[in-house]
Parts: sequence; C-alpha cells; structure tokens
Amino acid sequence: MYWVGSQEASRVERATINGANKVVILNTTFSITSLALDPLKNTLYLASKSSNVIQAFSLTRNKRCQFLFNISVVNPSGIAVSDQYMYWTNGSSIYCANKTTGKGVTPVPGKFILPMDIVVIKKTQPEGKALFLFAPWWQLVLVDMVTNLYAF
Repeated sequence: MYWVGSQEASRVERATINGANKVVILNTTFSITSLALDPLKNTLYLASKSSNVIQAFSLTRNKRCQFLFNISVVNPSGIAVSDQYMYWTNGSSIYCANKTTGKGVTPVPGKFILPMDIVVIKKTQPEGKALFLFAPWWQLVLVDMVTNLYAF
C-alpha cells in the first residue's frame, strides 16, 4: 500500500498490506494532495493542489521512483487511473489525459456539484465474455461535497 506521509505532505511511503516493511519511496518539493497507483504499469501519479501540478513516476524493481512527466493543471484535488487515462477533479470540473504521456488534457462533459475526489472501478465482466487482463470494462465514479454519487 502507498500513502502520503501524515507529518510530511511531500513524502510518499509504502508498506506491505499488513503495515510491515514501511519505507519512504519519494520526497518531493511540493505538497501532495492526492495519489493514484497503476499496478499494471507500475506507475505512481501525484497531484498537488498548492503547486497546480500532476506528476507521474515509474516504480522500478527496487521500488525507487523515476520521473516520467509533469503537467500543469488548476487545483487538482483527486486523481484516479483507468486502462488508458488518468482523471482528476479540481472542485468544479473533471478532466482526463493520456496516462502514459500526460497529453490530451480534456474536460469530461457533465455538470458536477463540487467534485472533490474520484475513483475508477473496474466493472465485472459481461456475462458470456472471456475475462482478459486488460478488459475495457471500467466505470468512472465521482463523489461530491453533497454526497451524490455519479457513475458513467
């Protein structure tokens, strides 16, 4: 599991699922608002509301972070990844971009009430279909300040 340090908002830590083997894997120069992990691509995505930036890091075999890309965004407060895209909120809108390059920043159409966080959930496989590792059945779920749940 991965998390932002409680005392140091610029530090990312990890441990095994039972909390053992805790280690700092990254120290940044900015305060981290949100993080997302893509375990299939071994990529860690960090959003910083105070620095207006999203950064991506490749996790190498020794679990050290290698910088991949940086994109300038406005007030990112939540971040999530799917098979092809990363999504983030800024308190009023939702955006997506290519998760490998950070290019192609596009607003997600719709009217949202103060979206503060975002989660991408992989749907169960359709009945009668074979399950593939990179199956395209993903669902975007948003949570807003009025506890509404939006599913796309």
